[in-house]
Amino acid sequence: MKKLSVLVSLTLVMVLGSLLLAPSVSALTVDQPSVALAGAQTAQLIVENRTTGTLYVTLSGPKTYWFNTAKQGKATFKDIEQGKYTITVTSTACTGSLTYEKNMKGNITLKGFKCVAQRLGLVDQKVAKLTVTNQTGGTLYITLSGPTTYYFTADKKGKNVFNDILPGKYDISVRSSACGGTLSYFKKLEGNVSLPSFICT
Repeated sequence: MKKLSVLVSLTLVMVLGSLLLAPSVSALTVDQPSVALAGAQTAQLIVENRTTGTLYVTLSGPKTYWFNTAKQGKATFKDIEQGKYTITVTSTACTGSLTYEKNMKGNITLKGFKCVAQRLGLVDQKVAKLTVTNQTGGTLYITLSGPTTYYFTADKKGKNVFNDILPGKYDISVRSSACGGTLSYFKKLEGNVSLPSFICT
């Protein structure tokens, strides 16, 4: 039986970038009305939703607030009683949550949120890209095990690119439907990483 092997050596290209995002008007709802007493000092929280889903923001401190915004862009949550709060952010578009400890006084702005590799992250968070070249005549099956787990298939002949991978160190295994055997790698995925070309020999 033919076995899976590589044709060329690993090339690694680091590509760093940032996303430029335009703000837009966003809506919010609060589960209970916030009443400001005459002369009372209040704070406001500004967030930016780039997750494509509904962003949920919970504040726990002197009082508890539940905010959400479904529109993309900046949203301002007003009339928050001043004090120290634990702020938890989640989104319907991806898994995970981000937590902050903030002294709410005046205007507080959190970094923009987006989904990074199916998890909640920040708009300036970097992601990795993996490129494999399939010359086996079959389908490649690629498994990445690290900060999170990914399962990719490459049935197209030539280069196949997999985007939005959470950066980190991964165990990578590759096999093909056209031949036996598995090839394994331990790689740090950051920026643009290319694996060798795969052939059946």
